[in-house]
Amino acid sequence: MSKHGLGTAACGNPHWYERILPFREFSSFSYTDNYSSLPQDWWVVVADIRGSTRAIENGRYRDVNSVSAACIVAMINAVAPLQVPFVFGGDGATLCIPPDCRDAVARAMVASQQLASREFDLQLRIGMVTSLALIEAGAPVQVARYQPHRYFQQAMFTGGGLGLAEQWIKQEDSPWLLDSQTIPAAANFGGFECRWQEVPSPAEETVAIMVEASASDTEGCAEALAQAARCIFSIYGNDSLHHPLRSDSLRLLTSPASLMTETRIRCHEDGFWKRLCYVVRTFGRVCAGRYLMRLSGSSHWTGYRKRLLANTDYRKCDDGLRLVLAGTTDQRVQLEQQLEALEQQRLLVFGIHASRAALLTCLVFDYSQHHVHFLDAADGGYAMASKDLKRRRKKQ
Repeated sequence: MSKHGLGTAACGNPHWYERILPFREFSSFSYTDNYSSLPQDWWVVVADIRGSTRAIENGRYRDVNSVSAACIVAMINAVAPLQVPFVFGGDGATLCIPPDCRDAVARAMVASQQLASREFDLQLRIGMVTSLALIEAGAPVQVARYQPHRYFQQAMFTGGGLGLAEQWIKQEDSPWLLDSQTIPAAANFGGFECRWQEVPSPAEETVAIMVEASASDTEGCAEALAQAARCIFSIYGNDSLHHPLRSDSLRLLTSPASLMTETRIRCHEDGFWKRLCYVVRTFGRVCAGRYLMRLSGSSHWTGYRKRLLANTDYRKCDDGLRLVLAGTTDQRVQLEQQLEALEQQRLLVFGIHASRAALLTCLVFDYSQHHVHFLDAADGGYAMASKDLKRRRKKQ
């Protein structure tokens, strides 16, 4: 048995991603030299929540975010201890895996689909596309590794492959969809946590921003996204100014009932009494954590909030820019004006959604190093920004 998963898969070329030379500055996401081609025999795994926009409009954005993160933790556990590239999309998830990991990940995805349906009444599309098929369609997957510090890394993607894989998976009767009737479900959702309250913006608002380049070539896309990034950061400033979280504004959940989302995922196969025990035990840990994080001294808990900020997934590139930033209304208006000017030049298309707060969904395997925190703006974040982007695209 592996440390976090159902077992270690004997994968061909399993360490390809780990051997990519990482870059440290986020602005380097547009340097094409940082990217390597996904091996032809690898698979692109896509999980997409059907009808997510309507669910979010009905106030279920926490459920949508949680199911997306649960898919990622199930897949990570299925291939552990391997490191593979993945991306959290707010209303879905994508991960790239070596060929010999396919069966383990397929079982985890079927279990995630069943979880989404049974516990959250959400329909999850699940599928796998070969890298070779995407290459032959003219949309390769190019992967880079962003590692701002020792204990945190993110995969960055370009080339158009992720977007095309998602399009194929969304097609009715797609040959790339997984057949959940013939694949046994088996997943470990250990590591999933949902224990933080919504985090109020340290400025006037928290915004989710999505930018996609209009160019058809890789260099043109990279330059357009780099230009958009320069606009964004010239307006919103550096990390210390636009980070959507502040350590003193992080608050753990305050009631056992608020732990039900996590409980439904972690105890998806358990009955009432086991779920009740999980809630009681976990709420006790939340109360202890709240106390320990207030202590001064040598306890490693006192620095956990700072480590959380450093391990937050709030800026990424996955065939486009996705960012969650804190700022003022005036900054957002100024950014919209500058991006609209680039849009009129047919360099890019963008979408923005403003909210009062940020939403955290966490993958925690240990509290000192191995944890990542997915961030989205509240009230729909990336999904609503995507809706705005699609509206703008239709006008082009």
